Amino acid sequence: MKNVLGIIGSTRKMGNSELAVKMIGRHIPEPHSLSLLRISDLDVKLCLGCYRCIEKGCCVQDDDMEIFLDALAKADGVILAVPVYFFGPICTVKMIVDRLCMMYPRFEKFIGKPCLIITLLGVKGKDGYTSAALGSAAMTMGLDIVGEANLLAGGKGEILAGEENHKKTIELGRMLFSPKKEIIPDGKRCNICGSQAFKFIEDGVECLVCQNQGKLISEDGRVTLIIEKVATSEVNTLNDRNHHLGFLMEKQGDYHINREKIKKMRREFVNDGTWIKGR
Repeated sequence: MKNVLGIIGSTRKMGNSELAVKMIGRHIPEPHSLSLLRISDLDVKLCLGCYRCIEKGCCVQDDDMEIFLDALAKADGVILAVPVYFFGPICTVKMIVDRLCMMYPRFEKFIGKPCLIITLLGVKGKDGYTSAALGSAAMTMGLDIVGEANLLAGGKGEILAGEENHKKTIELGRMLFSPKKEIIPDGKRCNICGSQAFKFIEDGVECLVCQNQGKLISEDGRVTLIIEKVATSEVNTLNDRNHHLGFLMEKQGDYHINREKIKKMRREFVNDGTWIKGR
């Protein structure tokens, strides 16, 4: 039996994000159990940026982050459902992502699990950068994105009223454990990872999720996007994470070498400015 983990970004109980996960769960054809995690129910503290999780393999903070990682490690598939707040995903997701260096010493437990990304929005077309942010979040967790959808639902429980939402959840449920379909280049999204978020660079564009680069080509009044996979660009692989881990360890090593010098330089700025609250 498959273990499906539903990660709910919304703080609402029985809101659209939770309902989306449960609706999709009803249409997964494979025998499965559905475990649920509402991120706001977890006590997840802000990352301290101390690098201890990389050096020691565990975080210095005593909170619920291990509960999240344990649930993710045990999952065979993941449904990530998140509402749009002001053109981006709710902040609960970013709090989790900022702590994911904790995964690095045991990344092999997480990599390659199929994932569905569900965005809940109240106004069509107003999802902003949400797709790029959730795509990056899923890939940071080591997940393999096999399906993605925007569901229109603003008011609490409104997802149940839309026939189109029901159709999409049926399709998504069938996709979770199906063989991953090859991304068909359509000139509108990255043909490597499927993202629709890019930034302009000096000689073309770069995908914000997988960092592969390409060009915009105009033919017969139609603009087409072509992304080329870079040989050294490994996204969501053990080699990629080991390379990043090595980079972080090297930077931390450099800090330890220059620590006393840096401390002395920092002290020169201690009394600059007036704190409104705290220090």
